[in-house]
Amino acid sequence: MSSTTVSSKLVKGFAKILARKEWTPQELAAAVAKVIRKREDLWNQRTWFGHRTTSVAGMRDALADSEPACGTTGCVAGWVAALSLPGDTSISSSGSFWNSGTGLNGNAMDFAKDKLALDHGQASWLFSGDRTLGQVLFALDLIAAGRSWDVTSPSSHPRTVTVTLDGPQD
Repeated sequence: MSSTTVSSKLVKGFAKILARKEWTPQELAAAVAKVIRKREDLWNQRTWFGHRTTSVAGMRDALADSEPACGTTGCVAGWVAALSLPGDTSISSSGSFWNSGTGLNGNAMDFAKDKLALDHGQASWLFSGDRTLGQVLFALDLIAAGRSWDVTSPSSHPRTVTVTLDGPQD
């Protein structure tokens, strides 16, 4: 299969996501989960934005490239920002973003926390660099389904996490 064919398929697979301007928290969580599932090579929970990427447009372009520029990755918060911010927004690997045209600036964690309607505990847990792929996708799927969830970590076992589920039952 040629790289043109691969790129065309990737663009088609993400066309609706890339065209979107406004998101509910559930829709955005589902979109980020789709990006991570279909392009796991672009997910790295230990970096906000890939080291060679300097704009939101560059992150989005990576979705259409079968061999993205070296270092083009993002964590959950990074992908929330990349899908939600204007394309001409500048980004850095430290998680900060700025847009001189709109005056918009901030950091990916706070931005993503607000976009996904998370409380501080949920955001700290979900955006931690220690999260596994399975944990990230589980949480994104809960958010996408509109399920209420809480994270507690008992002081006696700080590496043990209990996720409490509430909300609609399937």
